[in-house]
Amino acid sequence: MELIDYSNIIRRIKELGCVREWSEYKVSDPFRFSLNKFELDSDGMLVESKIFIKRDDSSEDRMKNVIKSYRPEEIKDILERKGFMVDIYDISKLEYDSQYENAETAYRVVARKQK
Repeated sequence: MELIDYSNIIRRIKELGCVREWSEYKVSDPFRFSLNKFELDSDGMLVESKIFIKRDDSSEDRMKNVIKSYRPEEIKDILERKGFMVDIYDISKLEYDSQYENAETAYRVVARKQK
């Protein structure tokens, strides 16, 4: 499980009403672009709507994520109560994946079921 800090996006949504971003992917990816829209729903949940533009025929794939916010210690507590041993690592400074470049903090959660 990987956790991303969306604090920056949420602050921008509160200032602007919604946030729109686009990304261009590597040539090896079947999609050339993604167009992302972030907004808050009536319950204060972060909603991410994505449109992916295919490289070969420019057709579109769409998806929507509703993102609930948790602090790392909340996730750890939930998993430990379910019988997992949990380690949480800050991965926001890793250079292998650009999806975290706009996140203030990103975490990788490694959970192992206790016997």
